[in-house]
Amino acid sequence: MSSPILFDSQALDAEQLIIAWLQPLRPTAIARVGGDPLPFTLVHQVGGYENPCYGTADVLIQVDTLCARTLGYEAARAEMRKTKQAMDELAVHNDAITLFDGSQVGVDYVTVAESPRFKLYEDETILRTMGRYDIGLCYVPAP
Repeated sequence: MSSPILFDSQALDAEQLIIAWLQPLRPTAIARVGGDPLPFTLVHQVGGYENPCYGTADVLIQVDTLCARTLGYEAARAEMRKTKQAMDELAVHNDAITLFDGSQVGVDYVTVAESPRFKLYEDETILRTMGRYDIGLCYVPAP
């Protein structure tokens, strides 16, 4: 027999969770609209799986840090380090994250799946660094 709790539960939205975590660092969202200030952070779920029987989700999140090319590679590298430090802080200390609705949540774990590095970006005026992180989440009551 299935647990009735899981029918009313789901994994947290990992993109919104990481956006809320990185927002104090710099503007962060799923998409950047032309004219949004740089530096800027993009967050995308690029993979993962869920186990409804155990109420867990393991999510692969990509974090792109964008910086104006005119500022140079050293400035972009410095912004990349700030992003990495913020993700490491979450991994090591598992701080509570305040979501946009005011609720506080946490993650089960964060590991670095791909260390941040420079990647090509479609807009040649922007330098992009990309890192990927495995995030463990538990199911929570559905809204």
